[in-house]
Amino acid sequence: MTIKNHSLSFAFILLLMTLSSSWQTLSAQVDTNWIQTPDTSQIYKVTCFDNHYFIGHIVRIDQREIEMILPVRGILILPSYTVKSIIKISPEELDNHGNLKADNTDLHLYALNTNAFGLKSGQVVSGLGLIGPDVSVGISRHLQFRLRSTWIATPMMATLNYSVAFSDKVHAQLGAMIGWGTWNYPEGGIILPYAGVTFGSNHNHLTLTGGYGQLFTYANRNFPLPYIGLSSSRQVGRNLSLIFDSYFSIYTGVNIYSTDFNSFSRRYTEANGMAMLALRYHPNGRDFVQIGGGVFTIQGDPLPLPILQYQHRFN
Repeated sequence: MTIKNHSLSFAFILLLMTLSSSWQTLSAQVDTNWIQTPDTSQIYKVTCFDNHYFIGHIVRIDQREIEMILPVRGILILPSYTVKSIIKISPEELDNHGNLKADNTDLHLYALNTNAFGLKSGQVVSGLGLIGPDVSVGISRHLQFRLRSTWIATPMMATLNYSVAFSDKVHAQLGAMIGWGTWNYPEGGIILPYAGVTFGSNHNHLTLTGGYGQLFTYANRNFPLPYIGLSSSRQVGRNLSLIFDSYFSIYTGVNIYSTDFNSFSRRYTEANGMAMLALRYHPNGRDFVQIGGGVFTIQGDPLPLPILQYQHRFN
């Protein structure tokens, strides 16, 4: 098999693998009675069963009702039976207007690319897709780790990503992706450092991503691999967002041919890309279902790309 065929096979499997989402898990409800004596200096997020939530200080809680002080509305009294969960909120999780930042209401994932909102420390996003599992873990407030694979464990990709907020509407990220063909193609892989910036908040944001790395093939032949991506999310309904994701990469390889009398080489350039559009359903801020489709190219040939993903986020 030629270098080009190896590279095409690896690129094709890698693209399908990265479009998978993670293994489905179940979330447990939080009992409203776990707070016996609320800390009046602490900020809480109180979520009702209809998924409306309130952010403020709790002054009193008992079996019948919860009394809160909200920043703008003042005193609010909620019947205890209407409350689904009570979660402590740190001031860093709120923007200048007292609203939750985007990492509390939206995913840090599109389909392939990642936005710069990041995860909270200890937060986990997992789920499933058509091809294989995907899990992301918040190591700290700024550092996240992601692991993806196919159901047959080839190839696999790990991502380490550092994100930081410049303002409520501008976030940046630095990271590196490392891919490996594992048992099916152990000599093949990629190393791709990248940077990105995300503009916007909540379910309305735009992300630009760019990177430059190396594609590894057999016989220790390595090729430069530039990468650019454009992704966005736009809320179109109370529980619906429109997701766009795309990327473009290009590299130049060399095929070596031998005959009985001599050998010669031929250089070639390969451009690959992807563009997709999907509808994301997010009923409660923890579960996300994404359905759509698009197209991706290998060696200039367009191929259909179905999108069916589920993610669950643990707070």
